[in-house]
Amino acid sequence: MKNLLNKMSENKNKYKCKKLSFIQKYFEKKVNNKGEEIKICNILNGNSKKCGKEYKCRKGASSIGNLIVHLRDKYNIISNDDDTSISKKV
Repeated sequence: MKNLLNKMSENKNKYKCKKLSFIQKYFEKKVNNKGEEIKICNILNGNSKKCGKEYKCRKGASSIGNLIVHLRDKYNIISNDDDTSISKKV
């Protein structure tokens, strides 16, 4: 039983790392004027200006999904890993 739980925990951590590595090249980490850690989209738009969309990074809660959805919906960028893709709501 312990081995199964350890395996599940390893897979969960591996999943988080894959998601994180996928989005890292599109977002930069900063601290806003309230002292909160944020991620800012650094993709250039048609006018060669950065998108600039900001997302708060919450401790203990995953906001990675929001970053992935932003990339998918706004720029049609998706990960090559099937397990990091998030279905679009219809």
